[in-house]
Amino acid sequence: MPSFTFNAAQAEQMTPTSNDREPVPAGRYSAMITDSTIKATKAGDGQYIELVWEIIGGPHNNRKWWQMYQVENKNPKAVSMAQADLSAICKAMGREGFDMTEDLHNHEIVVDLEIEESLGYPDKNRVPFLGYHAASAAPAAPAPAAPAPTPPPSQPVAAEADIPSWQRPFEDDEVK
Repeated sequence: MPSFTFNAAQAEQMTPTSNDREPVPAGRYSAMITDSTIKATKAGDGQYIELVWEIIGGPHNNRKWWQMYQVENKNPKAVSMAQADLSAICKAMGREGFDMTEDLHNHEIVVDLEIEESLGYPDKNRVPFLGYHAASAAPAAPAPAAPAPTPPPSQPVAAEADIPSWQRPFEDDEVK
């Protein structure tokens, strides 16, 4: 049997920062699938694909979330939604389909990420139904502001005495 000596007292202690487990704010992000597995449902009567997503770039670069797609389930609506989502993912990647879940790895697309609240569980990120887009749908950087229009050259202000009385503005001490 291989031998390995380990002393926990000498290992660096790491603690997660407060926001490591908090969901990122809802919004549109560039992301890619970095890992995938096919698992049996808890009831054992179906299967789901679990995809590990990772944000690419921006202040939340490298943040991950996990999302399940019910590909075999007693509930036909759950299967239909999963198939529609997987189809949207493939289209966003420019693919017709896939033979292995690994075929979906490392393709940048854009996702509309939201925060899902669950009773008894911490909030988590998820992509809503059909919230997948081609990478070209990424929000563009704001364009530089256009310069303000240059006002026309100002005319010298004529003294009131130089303006004929019929061209002067009407002044009424009291408006009725």
